[in-house]
Amino acid sequence: MGNKFAPEYSKKEKVKRILITSFIFIPSFVATQYYLKSIDIDSFIEQQYGACSGAELLFYSLFIGFPLLISVPLIFYASFRGVRVFRHKQDPIQGEKVWKTRKYHYGLHAYIKYIFLLCLGLCIMCLTFPGIEYAKEYIEMANK
Repeated sequence: MGNKFAPEYSKKEKVKRILITSFIFIPSFVATQYYLKSIDIDSFIEQQYGACSGAELLFYSLFIGFPLLISVPLIFYASFRGVRVFRHKQDPIQGEKVWKTRKYHYGLHAYIKYIFLLCLGLCIMCLTFPGIEYAKEYIEMANK
């Protein structure tokens, strides 16, 4: 079988990846925090935004948008990465660089992680169905 371990990124490559990621996420995090601190939640709920009220936007995004925000990227990752793993029958793929030292896994042992992630993403996505009813209840309470 050859080498049991996948090749790792060098320190220079790791630092480069960390810097690129931080240059993307830190400014967006700071901008989001600045924007959210300037919002008055009471006036937000009372205002009308087109066909939706602020309460509808808030509660639908909380009970439906948040589970979808978590589940959709998880499902995309598990499905696209899982297809590659299923096709090559191993994880990590031969010649693919990894962050930490990892052994190659073959067969069912390679598949199980992506099957679990896909099932987890689908379960989280299913939380949006009762979330519709919860959002309606909270909107009625907020509008009283």
